[in-house]
Amino acid sequence: MHTKQDATVAYSVVVPVYNSTESLVELHRRLVQTFETTIQASFEILFVDDASPNPATWPTIESIKKEDPRVRAFQLMRNSGQHNATMCGLRHTRGSYVVMMDDDLQHPPEEVPKLIEALRQHPRWDAVLGVPEHRAHASYRNVASILVNRFIGWSIRKPPHVTLASFRLITRELCDALVEYKGHIITIGSLICMCTQGVGNAEVAHASRAHGKSGYSYRKLIGLAVSNVFNFSDLPLKIISWLGFLSAVLAVAMSIYILYLKLTGGITQAGFATIVLLVSFYSGALLFAVGILGQYIMRIMRAATAQQQFTVRHARSQDEDLG
Repeated sequence: MHTKQDATVAYSVVVPVYNSTESLVELHRRLVQTFETTIQASFEILFVDDASPNPATWPTIESIKKEDPRVRAFQLMRNSGQHNATMCGLRHTRGSYVVMMDDDLQHPPEEVPKLIEALRQHPRWDAVLGVPEHRAHASYRNVASILVNRFIGWSIRKPPHVTLASFRLITRELCDALVEYKGHIITIGSLICMCTQGVGNAEVAHASRAHGKSGYSYRKLIGLAVSNVFNFSDLPLKIISWLGFLSAVLAVAMSIYILYLKLTGGITQAGFATIVLLVSFYSGALLFAVGILGQYIMRIMRAATAQQQFTVRHARSQDEDLG
């Protein structure tokens, strides 16, 4: 259960941590400097250790917390993945706005004000996703990321002009909506698009990775795309349904044609027409039925994971702002 908003905290910064011990102290220092000198607003930093195998990770986080009471630390008992670790942080945030960023300094803390300014300029937005002006990844990673983004955008309800990214700023209202999701398989970008259409991008700098290497291999990137499609989209089921429907229509057309050949003597072999008609029709009917059943299963899954029916950004009654 997430902590209620603390009116004294303007911004919560959620950082899922996996190893990256070498960058944590610098990340904390630069975040503090950015909020104290540039943004000049109250803040908290939530480090979520995703069961890092590096034994020095948690002691490093604890050391930072001892020196700065604005830091809050959480250690997961088992590795749950970046998105689940981020969700843990979101459930404990108290700020009016929430920043999500990586732990490897490729999301420069000095770029947070750009996200804040973009949200300020677009009051109907609930989320700003920081898109790199130039990606400091290897070429194969850049291409893979672009392909994954396009594939996800094609399959989920993502605004066509929006690029998904892990450097994010969201409102309190959207954060509360996200943490209502109870499913185990989580991809936060897709959840954001499911909760709101008020999503936009802001260009930010993207730094080279100074320590270690990314945990996202080709296999994990493909797995992320597949998780988005099968957990948050009914597109595969719709494709199966339409294929089944078209197969049934073609079977009917073929049946008419074969029946014509049978009646006119074009087919002389006994049983051929019957077998073709039955196989064609029932294959199409089965595909169509699987698609229909899949639609019901998708609805059951969404109900079981407590997906919200709607999300209220603001509510006003008798000229009083209730949101």
